[in-house]
Amino acid sequence: MSVNSYLENLGSSLILSDSEKESISKSINYLERNLKENTL
Repeated sequence: MSVNSYLENLGSSLILSDSEKESISKSINYLERNLKENTL
């Protein structure tokens, strides 16, 4: 299981407001993009 899928599963089990979900999604996308750029 990757970190990303773990965090997505964890996040989906939490009760969050829409703005919190949006913020977390943006943060994960930002981290994912940076990790991809730095590992190529």
